[in-house]
Amino acid sequence: MKEIIHFGSPLVKYEIGHEWVKSLNTIGDQVIEKGAIAANLDISKKLASAVNKEFQLPLPLIEDFTDYILKLAKEYHHKFNGKMFKHEPRFTLSAIWVVSQVAGEWNYIHSHSGSISGILYLKVPQNMTTGLDPNDKRCLLAGGLSFAEGSGSLNYRRNIHNIKPVVGDLYIFPSDLMHT
Repeated sequence: MKEIIHFGSPLVKYEIGHEWVKSLNTIGDQVIEKGAIAANLDISKKLASAVNKEFQLPLPLIEDFTDYILKLAKEYHHKFNGKMFKHEPRFTLSAIWVVSQVAGEWNYIHSHSGSISGILYLKVPQNMTTGLDPNDKRCLLAGGLSFAEGSGSLNYRRNIHNIKPVVGDLYIFPSDLMHT
């Protein structure tokens, strides 16, 4: 566990090794290149986004990574909910997909089904803030990730947390946590 982010819901940042990033990028790039051929993997119309290239990764191709993710999900569960359950929960991975987002595309604010979700950055363009003044607050949000919950700002609690993407950063959070 790299870093627990103090935000309303338990949000944890992990750093994924270079080899995982390289391996997943290779598989993701192949799936994206075959986009028209792999029409059954195209899930862009099913997701809460205005992104044209979103493809589900076939789980058998990434079996070692899914085992690793399930290990992190159990670690997350034990850290935040371990005492609430008498029995060891069984986690299953329902889907992993690649979002290949370009300028002018975005994800609407949404949540996921299930109990635990994650977001991993495999690629991040270097020119996301081109044309913006470096002192402009929008530089933090350009291409970024934002989590939102709650209805107000109480002492010691934030209801919005913004993250600037970094390759290899993995965020694990409750699936019902709103994000965009």
